[in-house]
Amino acid sequence: MNRVLSLFAVVLLATACKPSDSTDQSQSEDAPSFEAFMTFYNRFHQDSAFQMDHILFPLEGLPSYADSSMLQAREFRWTRDNWKLQRGFDVTSGFEREFTPVTERIIVERMVHESGDFAMERRWAFLKEDWYLIYYAGINRVQQ
Repeated sequence: MNRVLSLFAVVLLATACKPSDSTDQSQSEDAPSFEAFMTFYNRFHQDSAFQMDHILFPLEGLPSYADSSMLQAREFRWTRDNWKLQRGFDVTSGFEREFTPVTERIIVERMVHESGDFAMERRWAFLKEDWYLIYYAGINRVQQ
């Protein structure tokens, strides 16, 4: 739990602090590009050791097909023991994928089934000079 709070504090500080105008330009230059994220993203799905090293366990999220009590409790955590290795996105899976940059250092990835009934979500953050998975909700029914 302390690790989750620490991560939240780091993300909050990184997004809340407004640098001066002279720092804005250099910070933008230091910010990771989307192309760099995609290079990381592809390696994440190809190298299991790399994947495990780039997940902040215990990882907040939801398992696939979570029941309503689990959805309400929001207490589920992925651990090294219950994690299932992620593989690359299959374009023939019936899911559409969308990346939404929240800040220069946080990206939300959402995959929605073509029926619109099911979705999964992952959140990525650039911390300590590299990208990390900070949230994963498996396939669950979309609340309408």
